[in-house]
Amino acid sequence: MSLNYAVEKLREAVGVLATDKLRIKTRLQRAAVRVAQASGAKDWPPELKADHQALLDRLTAVQPTANEGAVAATVEQMSEDDAVEIAGAIVALAHRVTDACRAKI
Repeated sequence: MSLNYAVEKLREAVGVLATDKLRIKTRLQRAAVRVAQASGAKDWPPELKADHQALLDRLTAVQPTANEGAVAATVEQMSEDDAVEIAGAIVALAHRVTDACRAKI
């Protein structure tokens, strides 16, 4: 899969963050699925790949204790302010990946 796939998935994540009528932590959990799916792109520029991995690491920092996944465990333990900050990081990464993809054309 090309970098276009990452752009598509990150744009979907931004859409979830911007348009779902749910609390920020729920939107962030849903967006995290798309962020993880973006990992399938093979031609990430190295600096963006590192930023993407750092974002995934932040979204999965807490080990689950029950039937929840790492994202759910992490997001539920974070503050609303942290959730908003990570949502902003997803939007920023989406813009940077889109710009990198355009530069390849």
